[in-house]
Amino acid sequence: MEIELDDIRNALAVSPFDDCAARLEMAHTHRLDFSHPESYRDGSVLILLYPGEGGLTLVLTRRTDTVEHHRSQISFPGGARENGEPLVATALREAEEEVGIPPSAVDVLGEMSPLRIPVSGFLVHPFVGFTPGRPEYRLDPREVAGVIEARLAHLLDPERRREEEQEFRGRRVMVPFYDLPGVERPPLWGATAMMLSALIERIRVVLQRKRSASPSD
Repeated sequence: MEIELDDIRNALAVSPFDDCAARLEMAHTHRLDFSHPESYRDGSVLILLYPGEGGLTLVLTRRTDTVEHHRSQISFPGGARENGEPLVATALREAEEEVGIPPSAVDVLGEMSPLRIPVSGFLVHPFVGFTPGRPEYRLDPREVAGVIEARLAHLLDPERRREEEQEFRGRRVMVPFYDLPGVERPPLWGATAMMLSALIERIRVVLQRKRSASPSD
């Protein structure tokens, strides 16, 4: 079943929905062992979709190996809140700074619940946006090593969720990740995968309702 823009809007409106449980599906086995900082700094990310050749397509970035946090990892455009700006403005500003997408080109569809990231001390607020065409990227070479475009339908395939054992702080832990074609390591895992998991599971609820409402053959 093709994923339509209204499906995304409806997914963000699903209530009640346990974002936390959906995110834990993509959390490694010892994430809850992290100690929490005394306070968290607000940040925002933009989960941006556009209509690609294979359907709605997700815009991700590969961080450089020189940034302060989460080096070389796959992430959404985003960063720290500045000067008390609205959190949605943070997400749009960072998307423009990192990959050159102007805020005027983005239709903000909604917001999901924030995610605490103990390692970096951020409380990250995810906003979902849509742009009507493939963006013309202008990358900030200090922060972004490249753009990764992933079909949303691909990510909804349960076979794309994989796990592997990794050594983490002296322990062997099972780490879930999304398998994206042609994507080098490290894969799509960690906080980005957790936020994406919440959106994917919301969409799955909407698609199941659509199938149930469709006349049977």
